Amino acid sequence: MNLPRAISRPLVFVGAGAVVAGVVLFVGYVRFTSVDSRYCWTCHDDIWPLYEASQTHPPVHASCVDCHEDPVHRARTGVVAVTVENLNENCRDCHMEMTTATTVERKLIKISHKVHVTDERCECTDCHRTVAHDRHPAPSNRPTKWSCYVCHEHQKEIDGEVNEKNCLRCHYIILDEPAKTKNEQE
Repeated sequence: MNLPRAISRPLVFVGAGAVVAGVVLFVGYVRFTSVDSRYCWTCHDDIWPLYEASQTHPPVHASCVDCHEDPVHRARTGVVAVTVENLNENCRDCHMEMTTATTVERKLIKISHKVHVTDERCECTDCHRTVAHDRHPAPSNRPTKWSCYVCHEHQKEIDGEVNEKNCLRCHYIILDEPAKTKNEQE
């Protein structure tokens, strides 16, 4: 049975259009479920506001997948899930220069990533646990002094007291007086 050309030609175009639309929708769905951070939000809605507020890795600079992807696991299962080891590998993909940085000075703190990462074999997540998901009221996405004390408890004091010499190990500037609150300034 042959259809008249007036009917078969539109059917071919409609069929081809349906196939193209199906491919586009399928590719869009695969892309959305595999690289779009908004898909992660469908299950991790408690993390999303922290991620959006991140000063270091906001959505415009890094997607969830940039940090959390484990390519081998994803290829096998289609799921992004990541191990801590792979998370640290992903950190180094973007921040390779940090593994050899001898002095990094930011916001009154100085640190040698070379000593910590290369010499002591610390992982990025040992210090930067909350890099994109900081739950503190004023997120800094940096380690707290208490996270430093996990390894450096014995260095907090010299001769039984905390003194400026100890502070200068990490702080390159010591402020003479504590910052005054707005009420104290008035």
